[in-house]
Amino acid sequence: NVGNTTSETVEVDKIDKVDPELEITGNAEEWTAEDVVLAIEATDSLSGIASVKVNNESVTLTNGVGTYTVSENGSYEVVVTDNVGNTTSETVEVDKIDKVDPELEITGNVSSWTKENVTLTITSSDNLSGIASVKVNNEIITLTNGVGTYTVNENGSYEVIVTDNVGNTTSETVEVDKIDKTTKEDEKNKSSKVNTEEKVEEVFEKNEENIEEKGQKSDTIPNKIIKGNATEQVIQKAVIAAVGIGALSAGAYVFIIGKK
Repeated sequence: NVGNTTSETVEVDKIDKVDPELEITGNAEEWTAEDVVLAIEATDSLSGIASVKVNNESVTLTNGVGTYTVSENGSYEVVVTDNVGNTTSETVEVDKIDKVDPELEITGNVSSWTKENVTLTITSSDNLSGIASVKVNNEIITLTNGVGTYTVNENGSYEVIVTDNVGNTTSETVEVDKIDKTTKEDEKNKSSKVNTEEKVEEVFEKNEENIEEKGQKSDTIPNKIIKGNATEQVIQKAVIAAVGIGALSAGAYVFIIGKK
């Protein structure tokens, strides 16, 4: 009652009503065929960080930083909790991972014989990064609305390779074997050529012991000596005379002068 006083100061410093800080980086902005690594940085200057979880999976922090590897597109919720239960959360949408090969369909190959060219129709799609290129035996094919064509003019194997924008590929080989553009005249010439070659071969075999093994000189045909740089015409005349035919029919012939 006379005014004497006593005071005491109490430091209250254990109240934490502040949510943790959270920062997430590393989400891909461009298409990739690789995993995406999210970097998670969490801080709490009061009670401190108790846990960090991504889709309920715990992530370990080192000096306030942790990483989480994403292998497929989707939603990833990051929840940070401090030591008194305050939480901060953020959802990351990962949508630039493409590990899927493109789709490819090839039609138009014939199952019956034809004398015409064969037109292959190539349909390709990629619902993620998109189509980067289509090649047939390394020749680039242009697609319009996902469809392109390739004209085949002779029998053979045709490999179609589709590549998307991150390097995923799909390939398929088409065997075209029903094109026949051979005419009767072609068959006649082919038969004549084969018969002539067989006769020439027979002459060579019968006179093999007379053939010189060096240089361009050869005595391969009875009574006909082909020496040095004889012209093709001279060689043909010599072969014709030896084989005993009047003339060669139209076509390509290879005359080998020398030891078999």
